[in-house]
Amino acid sequence: MVALLGTAAVVYTVRSPLFLIRNLDIVQVPDFAPLDVETIRRLVSIPVGQINLFDVSLKEIERRVHASPWVRGVRLTKRFPQTLEVGVIFREPRALLVTDNGSLAYLDSTGEAFGQLDLSVQPDLPVMSGFKVSD
Repeated sequence: MVALLGTAAVVYTVRSPLFLIRNLDIVQVPDFAPLDVETIRRLVSIPVGQINLFDVSLKEIERRVHASPWVRGVRLTKRFPQTLEVGVIFREPRALLVTDNGSLAYLDSTGEAFGQLDLSVQPDLPVMSGFKVSD
């Protein structure tokens, strides 16, 4: 009987409205970041006030945020009782690449091509051409 009551108490606590996500904190987004806070919120795409911290899938959120070519890494932290904290590490363009079809892409420090050209992000980059880009 005690075990049953204990289990019921745990289930009630985990499902309690006390643990509904009420705050989605996007942290440390620099002014020069290629994605603004609202864009990151859209990528995170969780219904604030409707999902419990115990039920939220961090892997799924990470997958959605990584869908942006500008995202190199994501740090997700559950801060109990009602906050999900999101930190995004952005890829930093090091050069522009002229692809075989003549379009421009950014190159990061690993040599990987990414993103759509936006000269307001970083207008002064060296231009490289004659390299094959793998799909």
